[in-house]
Amino acid sequence: MAEVPHLNGLNPPAYLPVVHSITVSQLKKILAKKNARSSPGPSGVRYMHLALILEAAPEFLCDLINEQLNSTHAPDKWSTCTVIPVYKVMKMLQINDPKAFRMIVLQDALFKLVGCAWQELRREYIVSQMGDLNHA
Repeated sequence: MAEVPHLNGLNPPAYLPVVHSITVSQLKKILAKKNARSSPGPSGVRYMHLALILEAAPEFLCDLINEQLNSTHAPDKWSTCTVIPVYKVMKMLQINDPKAFRMIVLQDALFKLVGCAWQELRREYIVSQMGDLNHA
């Protein structure tokens, strides 16, 4: 596993003030927003597969996501992606010009799901803190 660098050398509690766990309902909400048939990353796993796992074994997927959310390590394979250059059909650009291509980056769906879960937890934390400020 590759170690995830800490922000400015801080330990996780310093920049993650409250450690929460993602719930099944939150994961369902996140996956409902994703395109189930999106192109898979290097692992070949699509959001559709993760939705099926969530339906069949919700606690398993939640535990897996929560383990990653509370870890400072990520699997090495998550640092890889597939990059596909797609030629832009334009009259002025030659095929050997890098500007003539649009890059499509395919990342692992589970990696992206962990990122979305982290964002959802941070969003909820910030909203809760704003509510506390309004009541002070």
